[in-house]
This record gives sequence, structure tokens and C-alpha cells, in this order.
Amino acid sequence: MSEIVTVNIGSAGVNIAKDLWHQILSEHQASPSVVKEYKSQEGVLPATMFCEGESGEYQPRGVVVDHDPFPINRFLKSPVGRGFRGTNQVVSGLCDCNDKFGNGYGGSPESPQVFENTVDGIRHQLEKCDNPDSIVFIQSTVGGTGSGLSSKLLISEIDDDNKINNVCVSLLPSPNFSVNHIEHYNTCLWLHFYGNFANMGIMVDNQACFRYAKEFLGMKKCSYFDVNKIIAKLYSDLTCSFRFESNMKLSLSDFANELVPNKPLSSLYASIVPVNEHFSNMDPQFPPSANNISEKKKNLDFLNEIGSPKSEDFKEEFKDTSVFDSEYLDVKSAYNSRNQLLCIEPIEKYNIGSACILRGSSNDLESVNHSLKNLLLDPSGREEEHLNYLMEKLMKDAQKRKRRMKKDFHYDVNNSKEDIYKFKSSEIMSLQVKENYEPEDHLFTISNNGAISSVLSMVEFRFNKMFIRRQFVPNFTDSKISEMEMVEARETVEMMIEEYNKLTDLTSEIIE
Repeated sequence: MSEIVTVNIGSAGVNIAKDLWHQILSEHQASPSVVKEYKSQEGVLPATMFCEGESGEYQPRGVVVDHDPFPINRFLKSPVGRGFRGTNQVVSGLCDCNDKFGNGYGGSPESPQVFENTVDGIRHQLEKCDNPDSIVFIQSTVGGTGSGLSSKLLISEIDDDNKINNVCVSLLPSPNFSVNHIEHYNTCLWLHFYGNFANMGIMVDNQACFRYAKEFLGMKKCSYFDVNKIIAKLYSDLTCSFRFESNMKLSLSDFANELVPNKPLSSLYASIVPVNEHFSNMDPQFPPSANNISEKKKNLDFLNEIGSPKSEDFKEEFKDTSVFDSEYLDVKSAYNSRNQLLCIEPIEKYNIGSACILRGSSNDLESVNHSLKNLLLDPSGREEEHLNYLMEKLMKDAQKRKRRMKKDFHYDVNNSKEDIYKFKSSEIMSLQVKENYEPEDHLFTISNNGAISSVLSMVEFRFNKMFIRRQFVPNFTDSKISEMEMVEARETVEMMIEEYNKLTDLTSEIIE
């Protein structure tokens, strides 16, 4: 069994921690007690995310850190926060970082002490692990602590053997509204360290989460508290395969090995698509669609009155209504831009790989697997030529840069079409989880797609727009970050964009 250590960084990370651990505990029918330990109704919490003390209490394998003491104090007063009583499990400074990357990275007087205490807390959690798999950093790249401190932790030698994966779940700047005026400076500098030292990252933004909450969850008004719950759900789905019984045990390193060819191509996006129980055994061409909760209830009431629709006459009569969506079990809805937790258009770009997890009581995994094959295989019938040519290019580029490719990321020209599907979206990455609680059925998908370059390009464009005019640069560089370091960060982001664009260009060449 592999264990993971979760590190929540900055004000956003601390606020997410409350909902995240509450979500994990509720899924295992446990609740925070009035004392420091957690107690489960079943008596057992998963060792992947909890360690058992000498007296039988459970402690989360997690660290919560922020320079600003106020979010930390609110966290400690919450029911979830009472379980964080281990050595340096909660680390706090005396004042915030003024949204400056440099202050979080080490420019403020108290930054070195906060950093040392955080590293000590993470190492203490790793010592309790029998087989540590990954350290997961959850933060917003917009603020000073989330961007600066997480960058320093990525390059620090927390793991002496360098065998533990660094995984990031990160809130990026939104395309159409801003949180602070130097958020793109902070994000660009963070991407510089992320692109060189992280093994995998899942990117999210507030705007996409607001859209998802309104269109899919039926919320007329959405706040940052709702965004925190969505990210907590994302993390719950990401870790469910090794917290519950499933048809295949997957660790975060398995996800990284299957979906990430090299570090510049390590950014993933996620989608969460609900599944309606009433249609789980229907023809895959006629699955349900409910854009919001009220519509879903109407559809269910309607179907209960008339019975299960299986006749051809019924399908013909209602195929144009909102009850049916012919794209759902094609899994296209998982790649629809409105269902993503990141503002991108994935269906228009080359998909490197996808991991699909079906949660809940639905038994439709076979249909999902079949639909994935139909979606991901190239309809032109030139999959072997396409993938072989693409992998040769990737290998040559990697050798030029003297970067080692992942051992598990390979392709054999003699493979059959089933193996091609396995390369692009491995069968072990499509699984069903059997859980001891009953969540709403949904399909969780994380994908590596060339569309990520649009987000990186947006960050780079807005960084350049301010940096050329030296806007806010004097205010930014007074925290021990030089202009040369900012230029290097921009070059790293440009290199990441170029890597994703190469995939798109190669795909276009072959299809043409």
C-alpha cells in the first residue's frame, strides 16, 4: 500500500484543507470528534491518508502552512483542524506575504523559519509511511505563499533518495477576472520551478469552477467556498482508487507514469460528469443529460411516470429533448469545455492520454471503456503510423535536451489497435471503484491535452504585457527576486508552450 502526504499551502490551500479532509472523512463514515483524534464508525481509516497512533487514534498524513496566521487560526478552530496535532502539522507565520512571490520564497524575515518548520513537518509525516508514493501540494499560484513557498518546497531535498513524486493541485489565474495585480508574475515564476521539478500537476481556475457550479450543480450564486468544495471533490476522486476497493489499485505515480511523457508536458486538467442511474443499462447512444439539479429532478419524475424508455418509438419521439444527450457515453461530455475545471477547449487539440474513474453504484464501466476506444482511436485508420511517428519525434527531442523519458511511456510499432488504445488511454486507467458509501454516480477524468498551452500562453502574454513596461517590477523585485530570474521564468514557460505546440503540429502534419 502506498501512502501520500498532502501539503496545503497559503490562504487558498488552508481553506481548501477544511473541505478536503471533511470530504475524505465523510466518505469513510468517520467524523472529527471533540478531542484531537478522528474516530471511524467502521474502526478503520485508509492508511494511504491516515496513520494510526499508539492509543488507536488516527491522524491525517497532512501539513497545513501559511504565513498569515488568521486562516490557520480559523482552520484550527474547525472540527477538522482538531486532528492536526502532530509535529509541525500546522505551520504559521506572523504576517502575510503581500501577494509577492519573493516574500513566500524567502524574502521576508520569517520565511526561512516557516520553510524549515514545513520541511520538518513533511519529513515527520514521511517517516510514518511504510511506502511513501507522493507529496501533493495544494495551493493557489496567485498569492505570495502559494506560489513562493510551494516553489521552494519543490526544489528542496525533502526526499533524500529522490524517489517520491511531487504532485501539484494548483489554482491558476482566471482568464476574465483578476484577484491581484501581480498574479501573472507570481504564476510565471511558480511555473518556472514547477516545469523543472514537479512530476505531475492538475490545473484548476476559479472561473471554470464558477461556470461548472452554475451549469452543472444548478447554483445561481457561487462563492469561493463552493470552489473549495469542488476542488476537495476533485482530490477525493483522484485518490479514491487506492482508498477503496477497485478493479485496479492505482497510485499517483501510476497516473504520472501513464499520462506524463516528460516534465514540460506534466500539466493535466480534470472534469467531473454526473451519471444518471436510470440510464445506466440503456443503449449507450441514448444516455441522460441534466444541466442542473432542478432539470435532473424533472427528468427523473417524468421517467418514473412513463417507465424506462427502451422502445425505438420512444427514442425517436424524445431524442431531440434535453432528457437525452447522444454525446454522453461517447465520453465527449468529459472533454466538453463547459465540464472542465479549467478554461480550455480540449476537444480541438491532441490528447496525450486520459485517466477515467467511474464512481458510484453504476455498472456501466464496459460502455465507458468501449466509448473511450471509439473516441480516442484515430478515425482515419492511421493510428500506428501516427503514434509511431509522434513517439520518434518525442524521443529525438528528449535526447537533444538530454532529458530522460519516462520508462513506462513507450510505443511498439508492432502493437495491435488495442495496445494503441492502451498507450493513449491505458485500460488500467479506466476503472470502477466499489465504495462503502453511496456517492452520486459520476465519471471523473484527468487528461493531458495540447489545449493546456492556451492557459500557459495567457499567463505568458499577460506577464510580457506588464514586464515590457516594467509595470510593478520595482515593487516586485524588492523581495529578493531579480529581473534576470523573471526572464528565466518566462523562458521556461515559453519552452512548456513550445512542447505542447509540437504535439499539435505533429498531429496536424499526419492527419493532413
